[in-house]
Amino acid sequence: MGLVAVEPGAADTNAADTNAADANSAVEHALADSSNATLENELLSLNANLSAATYRLLALIREFDRRNAWAEWGVRSMAHWLG
Repeated sequence: MGLVAVEPGAADTNAADTNAADANSAVEHALADSSNATLENELLSLNANLSAATYRLLALIREFDRRNAWAEWGVRSMAHWLG
């Protein structure tokens, strides 16, 4: 019987994948059991949160760019810093 090479952390990755799949399955089951009104309310709430977070992200980017703070990293532009 030969030795099998296993990359460091490979077992952890497989366990994480399994946990993520279990979590996704649980979410899908919960969603399937939800009423249309519950789904609508959650969609509206998540959309509002995403919109607020997007606004905050863009405001932070604008201020960081206004200060040319990206130049401290030795990059050519804000776009380069973000990329």
